[in-house]
Amino acid sequence: MNKGINLLRPEERLTVKPASLRLGFLRVIALSLLFGVSSISIVLFLLIALSPLPTLQNQEQSALNAISKFHPDIAKLFIVDDRLKSSQTILTQRKRFDVSLNKILEKMPGSVSVTAVSMNKDKVSVTVSSQSLASIKSFIDNLVSAADTKKDFSKVTLTNFLTDETHNSYIVSIDVVSL
Repeated sequence: MNKGINLLRPEERLTVKPASLRLGFLRVIALSLLFGVSSISIVLFLLIALSPLPTLQNQEQSALNAISKFHPDIAKLFIVDDRLKSSQTILTQRKRFDVSLNKILEKMPGSVSVTAVSMNKDKVSVTVSSQSLASIKSFIDNLVSAADTKKDFSKVTLTNFLTDETHNSYIVSIDVVSL
């Protein structure tokens, strides 16, 4: 009765011989891997033992000890170097107001004097005074012509015009936007 319950057909029954062949094959693979790993380990050990690595490590340690003696001085040098680099980037990125002011002063007649200067992100505000209305007109005309040709300025705006009767002078405030 037990023979009728078996789910394997008689031709599919395993024999002991194929299983022993597979086991032998796995043993050969395991031994070859063991030999490969051990030979690679021996080669690496010999390379490390015969290499100049320990002397290089000793030299590195002595160099680190020498540097650690000068640590405060080196730290100060690194801080100064970092600040110089930062200031250099700030100088290259900031707007050059001195150039704009020089261009404004070039357009100014001799009888006109600057009483106030204000600068912000994109414009320069200049307040000038003069006792002659003709010299103020000349100054404004010079700035407007420079803005019209887009030579030095992109926009000139008259923001304030006052008269000072006590000093007998005229005061003009102008906003100039540089290129």
